[in-house]
Amino acid sequence: MIDQERLFELFDDFGLDGLEEIVGSFLLEAREAMDKLEQASGPDDVSHHLHFLRGCSRNVGASRIGDACEALENSGLAGVEPRCLHELRRELETFQAAVLEWTTDQAA
Repeated sequence: MIDQERLFELFDDFGLDGLEEIVGSFLLEAREAMDKLEQASGPDDVSHHLHFLRGCSRNVGASRIGDACEALENSGLAGVEPRCLHELRRELETFQAAVLEWTTDQAA
């Protein structure tokens, strides 16, 4: 679900406030990337947005999202099915909840 080692690295480098800001920015950018995927106009466009989302996800420890994007990117799809986008959005919400729980534990 989440790469706790990566969260600890971010926590050590930026503190709790910095980590929360980084994750908040990621969540906004990820939602925007998913919106762009819905409107993608061809395989290059799809690949570009999946690649962006994959990199951002892995940078913040959202490994399941990164892995899903990599699998979709490697499949060479001309578009992303609504079902796949729904799953990505659900994983994003799961990640958000897991990070909230993790940061709450760190603050205690």
